[in-house]
Amino acid sequence: MATAIKTRTTAVPDGPTLKADDGHNYGIDLLRLFSQFLVVTLHVMGQGGVLYTTGNLKTYWTAWTIETTAYCAVDIFAMISGYVGYRSKPKPSRIINLWLQTIFWFIPLGFFNIHMTPDMAPREKFFKVCFAFLPLSHGRNWYLTAYFVMCFFLPLLNCIIQNCPRFVLKWTLLVSLFFITCNLNNLLNDYYVLKGGYCWAWLSIMYLVGGYLGKYDVLSSVKKRVWLLLYVAMTAITVYSRYIILKVTPKLKDVPAFDCIILKYISPTIILAGISMIGIFTQIKPKGIAKTLVKLFSPCALGVFIIHTHEYIMAKHVKLASNYVDHENPVKMALQTYAIVLFILVACLILDFLRMQLFRLCGVPKLTGAIDKWVYKKADAAKEKATAKEAERKAAETSDKSEDKGRHKKNSK
Repeated sequence: MATAIKTRTTAVPDGPTLKADDGHNYGIDLLRLFSQFLVVTLHVMGQGGVLYTTGNLKTYWTAWTIETTAYCAVDIFAMISGYVGYRSKPKPSRIINLWLQTIFWFIPLGFFNIHMTPDMAPREKFFKVCFAFLPLSHGRNWYLTAYFVMCFFLPLLNCIIQNCPRFVLKWTLLVSLFFITCNLNNLLNDYYVLKGGYCWAWLSIMYLVGGYLGKYDVLSSVKKRVWLLLYVAMTAITVYSRYIILKVTPKLKDVPAFDCIILKYISPTIILAGISMIGIFTQIKPKGIAKTLVKLFSPCALGVFIIHTHEYIMAKHVKLASNYVDHENPVKMALQTYAIVLFILVACLILDFLRMQLFRLCGVPKLTGAIDKWVYKKADAAKEKATAKEAERKAAETSDKSEDKGRHKKNSK
């Protein structure tokens, strides 16, 4: 069952939190943290090699079931961003904070990686330093790059969600998603150039879907157990389709194996699984200590992704996960995998929590907030100036029309 380890990274959304009874929807914040659990699970299973080092059929199908249950993470991230962010005012600080948080981890980890690799070529060292200082402007981390690009389109996406009639937005999304996700040729050959969901365009589509779900509150009317059943059903269909395809394709001549055809971010089953998770967590209200922990650590969710997906951490730690997993016993394999995932999640949350406190001590939030105010002030001034010019233009047109009418009357006399 062993094959080459595939390269894949996933991501986390960063956006404002939806208002609820006491100011926060802590269910969404909890989903933000749980989505990190799913992200780390994907990376431990894929880059960690657990998927490709199974010793028998039982562990093989257990591993792929774990992988499938976590695969909706990217769609969840993008939909959460739209769900809570469609009403928010675009902030330049969002991009600045993303950049600062990323280089805070990438620069020291990059230099540490160079220090720990003395035989690295000078040319490679130079490029690693460049990547550390410019982490969002290249494709080494696909989600951060895609999310960075999408941030520039957020004003447009929010304008669409806020102003587009519900009927138009609903059917535009339904029809476009039907042709994208249910087109077998597109799933196989990527005719729509969505790269299986690994691009900013797909994140933007999921942002619009999340914005629609949030604006019209279409999830809360369905009970949690229904959403859970839908999530289980979509996961089961995805896993079973893989089983069927692996059974059928070897018997067909000149037909390549396409066992992961619907295990993609643009798959209808994965999208529905992601929507189901949002439907479940929007109805969860953490209380007591759980609420305190969610409130404390949910802002650190992005840091979990940034830290554990750095190439040094990925190569020296995450990719060694399969060495600590039982490849023969499916129960032990699952428990050991989730233990590793939980350890990585907690460690990264603590590290980024410390980073967040350091930023506060250094006044970074105040600085980026001041930049927002300055940009808003300039934008408001430009808007007022444009409004005044438009009023002058209309007044001039009115004056010209009245003069023309006066001349016409005189000529007629």
